[in-house]
Amino acid sequence: MVTQPVRNFHRAVLVPFDVTIDGVNHGRKRLKLSHSANRVAAQNNAPTFLHTGDLQSVLSNATPGHAGHWIALEAMSDGTYRLTITRQSPGEFIE
Repeated sequence: MVTQPVRNFHRAVLVPFDVTIDGVNHGRKRLKLSHSANRVAAQNNAPTFLHTGDLQSVLSNATPGHAGHWIALEAMSDGTYRLTITRQSPGEFIE
């Protein structure tokens, strides 16, 4: 039996991230991750979104902005999560 993908399947979760932006610690923020397979369509769109929520004011008030920055999302060995936005490459990660 071949199963067909469910077109409008949508999942979302709130994740507590320890957030650092350009070296400034912004504490722990709950950010929403959502996934919906139908976002891909025939255009290769990303099916998973990171919603900025609590960080929107920090990100939108930044001068000159964060275009061209690196974003790292990490699951730490102690079960916490970390989000880092930085001008320079965050370097290698442990797999």
